[in-house]
Amino acid sequence: ADAKADIIVIVRGPTHNQLVRRKERVFGVWANGPEMVFIDVPSYYFIASNRPIEDIVPPETARLHQIGYEDIVLNPLKKSISAGLDESAYDDFRKALLRVKQEQGLYRRLIGNVHFKDDKLFRTVLQFPNNIPVGSYTVDVLVFRDGEIADEKTTIIGVKKIGVEAEVYDFAHRHALPYGVLAILLAAM
Repeated sequence: ADAKADIIVIVRGPTHNQLVRRKERVFGVWANGPEMVFIDVPSYYFIASNRPIEDIVPPETARLHQIGYEDIVLNPLKKSISAGLDESAYDDFRKALLRVKQEQGLYRRLIGNVHFKDDKLFRTVLQFPNNIPVGSYTVDVLVFRDGEIADEKTTIIGVKKIGVEAEVYDFAHRHALPYGVLAILLAAM
């Protein structure tokens, strides 16, 4: 990097399909209402930059490269859309999905969190929340000059659980029924 460059760091977690439901009040009781499933949603999305992203990246470039979770492409699974939902419902479900991910600490943005150490080095700090899924994460470092991508580097990192947490996680996934019974017994006690 140089004095005229801007840096954006994006970390994306493993993708999966994500169900979004709207709760509705039916006869005084909250019940599941219409739903939509989105395909290949990043389980985690972190973005950091040395200054506001809007000042670095033109909107069309942000959309093209999905820079910022507002610009992530979220496609609904057509057969998953509840009957009676029209096109306008997509925006409501999309906003709800992004809001929930932010509330869970899984989608974060830190402006000014990229610090230059000298002309060639920079540093950013991110903390993974406890609720992130295990798997492969991509780290994209984008160097911008005059609103254009001048350089980019992608790195894959693996995230896994260790210690007692890993053993419980493995047991729960390998022996689901006994784990469920044990969890119910512990809750009852």
